Amino acid sequence: MRMQIRRKSSGNQNCWTTILQHYHIGAAFLFGLLVYFSSNSNVLHPEDVVVSFPSASPLGPSDSSIVSNNIPHFVKQNISDGDLNGIPVFYKEAKSLFSKAHCVGETFGKESWQYRSCEFKNLCYDLDAGQYVLFKSPEEKKLDEIVDKREDRHLLTLQNLVQRTVVLGAMNDRWRINAMKWFPRIYDEPFSGGYYEIPEDFVLVPFRSYFAKNPGHLLWDNFLPIFHLLSIFGLEKQKLLLVKAVPELRPFDYCDSSDIELKLCRQMFEKFLPVMNHPTLTSTKEINLKVSGGRKSNIVCARQGAGGLAMLADHGLGQHGKVANDYHGSLNVGRGPMIRMFRDYMMKNLGLAESPSHPRLKLPVRVVVSKFSSRKPRRSTSFDSEVEYLRGKFASNLFEIESHRFTYLNVTEQAEIASKADIMITQAGGGAITAMFLPPGSSLVVFYDEIGGFEDLNHKENRIPARLDFDLLNNAGYFKTHWLPTGNITEDGNLTSTETIEALESIIQSEVEWRTSEQFR
Repeated sequence: MRMQIRRKSSGNQNCWTTILQHYHIGAAFLFGLLVYFSSNSNVLHPEDVVVSFPSASPLGPSDSSIVSNNIPHFVKQNISDGDLNGIPVFYKEAKSLFSKAHCVGETFGKESWQYRSCEFKNLCYDLDAGQYVLFKSPEEKKLDEIVDKREDRHLLTLQNLVQRTVVLGAMNDRWRINAMKWFPRIYDEPFSGGYYEIPEDFVLVPFRSYFAKNPGHLLWDNFLPIFHLLSIFGLEKQKLLLVKAVPELRPFDYCDSSDIELKLCRQMFEKFLPVMNHPTLTSTKEINLKVSGGRKSNIVCARQGAGGLAMLADHGLGQHGKVANDYHGSLNVGRGPMIRMFRDYMMKNLGLAESPSHPRLKLPVRVVVSKFSSRKPRRSTSFDSEVEYLRGKFASNLFEIESHRFTYLNVTEQAEIASKADIMITQAGGGAITAMFLPPGSSLVVFYDEIGGFEDLNHKENRIPARLDFDLLNNAGYFKTHWLPTGNITEDGNLTSTETIEALESIIQSEVEWRTSEQFR
């Protein structure tokens, strides 16, 4: 390991810097050296010394040729005591470690647990018990005693540390069961002793996956509510430690319902986790603390934690537009700014440009077509004949169009293509998630199955239109959403309705008109 030391003041700096730049010494010797120098005011002080170590290469030791002969930019480094699934941890001793909780969404009713979301300070995990834990402060315990003495205590709702169950993942109206409830175990005393802590710029978010093998559910029922949760408490700029909970009771389409489902979910997670700037999927079954010299404690804590996602998903207790009851109200009214923030959050994590300040009012109009975005026969569309029809209707200086099978592209490629589009054409369903990356002022054309929904799930013979994910797409705000019925589809995936194709032509003509009109410049 190459060590470099710089002294802020003059004197013996150049001599010692030259010597130490040409020798490899161990970290233990470095600290001994600092202690020695601290006793001599004429040499070096620990507060005058800043240390940097060259980053270890995954391919082997660093090439000495990369070390500059000049004094480099130095960065202070904290030396960790180990790692928790790749995230550094630091061993600490506490005389009185206690936790705090702040919950929102209280309805004062029996169903409050479905609506709550909570922020935690010092959310800890007991590695031996396999459970999350919180610790009360003496003041919290005293407050509990005061409340318990009151005859009207049922009228008090305080932001103190008591059991306020939440739901770790999205739900629907078939899953409102007590097994979905979650809250950390609360100890009545502060924690005293040794524990491991992850860096304070991380936020620990336990969550339950919701049908994550489907990209639409993964993005809108897992990642979007997680971001929404973070934004409620101002934590969206923190680094993430996501830990997927493995429930004891497994509803029918959780990732953990079978090994096959888990494999499919894991593949989808690994493809889309870059939008959350998270390296890999970790579950409570896979939590692994690695420390040097043997583990000193079974407790791992995060300064910041958060949980409670149920009503933060895009559909609440509904079915995304599959059944008639879904259309009786809206959960996403007013969420447009948050949805756009989520769009920019994902773009930034992918290393791409965030939202432009103004819509692009230039020609040609850029149209992107999502081919075969669904595996459902009535939603599996190539749009090839429609693309050729539109090319014949518009001059090349007014209009350009391209088609992609986004399922074959990684998430960065998908985002980059969509972010440059003025219009996107897709089928309803999970494949429509690429529209989240559209820029402000763009348009989304969603084709839907007009007989793909049900009056209710007990009477599936009564068919209705299925404008899937309508509530989110209609409230995103930064793009306009048009809905067109698919009608019949040919064997090669093309539409047969002349009226629908003409409507598509009119939508594009409207976009051309908008961009050429002096009124909007």
